[in-house]
Amino acid sequence: VQERELACLYEADGRCQRMLLPAAVARLHQAYTHTKEQHKNLWSELNPATFEEELYRLTTRYTAGTCMKGGKDEYIEDKHQWGMPAQLLQTLQELTGSNKERFASPLNVHAGTQQYWSVHERDQVFGAGYNAYSSQWTECSGACPNFDLHATTRALDWAIQSAQCAATPTLTLLLLPTFFADADDTGYMRLVRRNLDWCMPVFT
Repeated sequence: VQERELACLYEADGRCQRMLLPAAVARLHQAYTHTKEQHKNLWSELNPATFEEELYRLTTRYTAGTCMKGGKDEYIEDKHQWGMPAQLLQTLQELTGSNKERFASPLNVHAGTQQYWSVHERDQVFGAGYNAYSSQWTECSGACPNFDLHATTRALDWAIQSAQCAATPTLTLLLLPTFFADADDTGYMRLVRRNLDWCMPVFT
């Protein structure tokens, strides 16, 4: 049996809220410190609490059962927290030179990623960009949106429109689900078929 050290975040009543690998905590602390030292205007706007408090808030934001941002009756589920498998993303980054992730969080961003976007404005404390849809997608990047029909269709549509308007070579590598019963007739697959000059299904 392999023993592993874990860092535990505790609730006020002593219950363990989340466990993280020490290496992950160290990486998050480095990102927190970098934002504090290198992005002073942003730091002033966000007015962060201590690292420990911000780490607790971060893990709470991504805990299953927590109310989603802007959603009164929508709650975080596992499907909202899936990311591109690390080995797959690493291979794609090595082949394409990509170092951007359009959908990630401080908790699951890949080690080889230099720039990423999160759904939570507060994640900027840990080096994230805010809102993948706040700008055109250019150059080469990876994108793994939430695995629901609305999110996947919106991401593909944004990628297509970004490529069509780009002044520089642009490639967005999207990971989309195929587990729906009518996967071939989903909104995003219809978008693919209507835009074969801009889309190329690679593998399933």
